[in-house]
Amino acid sequence: MFNNLFNKLKKNILVVEDDETLRGAISDKLRSEGYAVLEAADGSEALRIAFENHPNVILLDLMLPIMDGAEVLSELRKDAWGAKIPVIIVSNLPDDRELGKKYNVYWYVVKSDWKLADIALKVKSALKE
Repeated sequence: MFNNLFNKLKKNILVVEDDETLRGAISDKLRSEGYAVLEAADGSEALRIAFENHPNVILLDLMLPIMDGAEVLSELRKDAWGAKIPVIIVSNLPDDRELGKKYNVYWYVVKSDWKLADIALKVKSALKE
């Protein structure tokens, strides 16, 4: 049990969401599952944190200030590390699924169709735990 918790603590999850309440709720849920969580409120900050810290999974909103999620994905996928990182898109718009396919995202979820527990399970699955 302690080894499992220790291994999870080494896993960094980047939560990119401009809604502070939602970002906090997702981050709190992931921390309660034993993950280390990094947070970004806009696309530019997300890229900086991602390239500096190389998180194991990125949860990415598409509608972001400064740089939108599509631009973030495009920049990530140009990088050798970023091309392989599992990205879970969390969006308000079901029409953005094609973008998810274009950039080979791990999972796409519409914000109105999920629970916090679903996100935690998808992160665990993306980490192959």
